[in-house]
Amino acid sequence: MKFIKTPIKIALLTLILTGCASQSIDEQAQSGNVNAQYLLAKKSEKNKDYINAFNWYQKAANAGDAKSMHDLGYLYQTGKGTPKNESKAFDWYAKSAENGNSNAMYRVANAYRRGILSVSKDPKKAEYWFNKSLKADNDFLRNAFLTLGIMNKKGETGTVNNSKAVNYLLKAIKLPLQDLEGFEAFEQDTDIELAKSIVKEIYSSNREYYNNQLIVSSYIQDILGRPTRFFKIAFEPSSNNPIILTDIKFNNGNCNVYPPLSNKKKHDPYLWQQYNYGQEITLDQGDCLNIYKIEFDTLNYGPIKVTQ
Repeated sequence: MKFIKTPIKIALLTLILTGCASQSIDEQAQSGNVNAQYLLAKKSEKNKDYINAFNWYQKAANAGDAKSMHDLGYLYQTGKGTPKNESKAFDWYAKSAENGNSNAMYRVANAYRRGILSVSKDPKKAEYWFNKSLKADNDFLRNAFLTLGIMNKKGETGTVNNSKAVNYLLKAIKLPLQDLEGFEAFEQDTDIELAKSIVKEIYSSNREYYNNQLIVSSYIQDILGRPTRFFKIAFEPSSNNPIILTDIKFNNGNCNVYPPLSNKKKHDPYLWQQYNYGQEITLDQGDCLNIYKIEFDTLNYGPIKVTQ
């Protein structure tokens, strides 16, 4: 199994071990150094030598290494290097989670939500562990937010909570795509378009239509000898609910919109964000020579058109 952050972790551990000891990593592992044991396990796993990977993970896990507990659980779950044993897989995930490993917390939560790995469904335990897993070092962070959003929308723990659902789903939408090797299909609710449709559904019956949700002003600035027009958008929601911006179009979408002085893809950094009264964003004219209309779409305040 390979997580997106694992190469960085391995590189750091290798640097520490090779720089601070005269022994080789193999010698350090044999003498009981759990970091060296973990590195050898990872190396073996990468080379598809799962028996050696299992043995080194087991040694490090028995010595109390939480990340090795997690990876040992994965080998038991998938039957690599050892006979498949879902009960032992869950036990090692649980030990790893109790020792602070956020990936293991996610896997424990997922097991309780879906009733897999020899445990019964328990939505409350699932919600508890999903929330515990919401840490920056969790390789499944986007998935955890997404799943919590869906659970709250469906009322899986007994109560529908649309407010919590929206907060979780918006966080999932804004996180980058996690392209993980070994990421089992049964573990994921990863369809971000589904997340967007759920948020839209929640707001569809509760939109507020006002004319003064935002104010657009423009100015000209000379950039590298080229006069460039910038647009400042000031948000002024007419209630206590922040504006959630989902789309921006210049001239009916016939030209691109960019954050200032950027060639990055359109206006994506500004979308699916919540904007309170007084907050501002700035756009430049992009590839538009003459801008005659700006259109904004929001989840909760309806579409807004500004004619220049």
